[in-house]
Amino acid sequence: MGTFSISSRGLQAVEVEAPNWIAALGLGLEALQRADGLERLACEVLPNGTVIARDVQTGTGFVVMGIDPAVDEEVLEELVEVEVEPLTEEEIEVDSREALVHAIREADSPASAASLALTLARDHVPAESGAVILEDRGYLRFVSVVGPHARRLIGVRLPLGTGVAGFAMQKERVVVLDQAHEDPRHCGEVDALTGYTTEQIAVLPIRAGGRCYGVLELMNLGKGRRFEPDRVKALREVADLLAERLSQG
Repeated sequence: MGTFSISSRGLQAVEVEAPNWIAALGLGLEALQRADGLERLACEVLPNGTVIARDVQTGTGFVVMGIDPAVDEEVLEELVEVEVEPLTEEEIEVDSREALVHAIREADSPASAASLALTLARDHVPAESGAVILEDRGYLRFVSVVGPHARRLIGVRLPLGTGVAGFAMQKERVVVLDQAHEDPRHCGEVDALTGYTTEQIAVLPIRAGGRCYGVLELMNLGKGRRFEPDRVKALREVADLLAERLSQG
């Protein structure tokens, strides 16, 4: 028997004991009083073992996550090693925006370029969290993530079109929100997965040569701060720089 947390946007998470995530989902839906009326759930098992189950009829999402710390940490360590290429000492030591720009252009892989671009973006705009999310065989994959609980998202894939990131990518449009968690486009399941509440968010499409590769996003600037136009302009330049590198393969 394992212990699982089942959560959904706007509801208090519940914990249940079950032999597997399928049984845990059933018990969790009953505990959340959401089992009645459900006819079909579409379930996505993420690389870290977490499951996102979505009611096909209403679109409501539920997150099922094992809460065994030892197992979680082991799986997450494995994901970090597999999904993200570590930065070299030379990349870590770059101490100027010009050096970062050069490093992005010369990065030996898309993953390294994404990590460097996120560093440059946060140098322009010191946000608490950020991510580079790229299209990967019909999904949106978190390639580089920084901030509280970032490791929970490394390698996570979501269906195309999910959340504000999916909207910004499909429409190839910059999206800036001051209260993201109140916007219907926001993917509350990601917040439930990390235990993190997204307030301010800026999402910029990464596009070049008629193709949109994904998005660059920064979240949470702190109380009273906003993504002003000059900050968004700087982030757009970073997104364009990353797109230039990604277009090279």
